[in-house]
Amino acid sequence: MAKAGDADQTSANVKRLQEAYREDPEDALYAEDVACSTPAMEKPADQDGEIKRILDGKIAEAIQ
Repeated sequence: MAKAGDADQTSANVKRLQEAYREDPEDALYAEDVACSTPAMEKPADQDGEIKRILDGKIAEAIQ
C-alpha cells in the first residue's frame, strides 16, 4: 500500500524530470532548420511500389 509521502516524492521526481528534459528553444530552431534542409526525408519512399516492381521482375524472370 502506498504511503502518503510517496505521492509527494513522485511529484518531486516528475518535476525534476520535466526540468531535466525541458525543451530548449534554440534546440527547436535547430531541429526546424534541419527539417527544412532535408526535404527528401519528409516524403517517405513508395515502398509498396518498389516491392511490386521487384516482384514483377522476379516473376517475369521465372516465367522465361
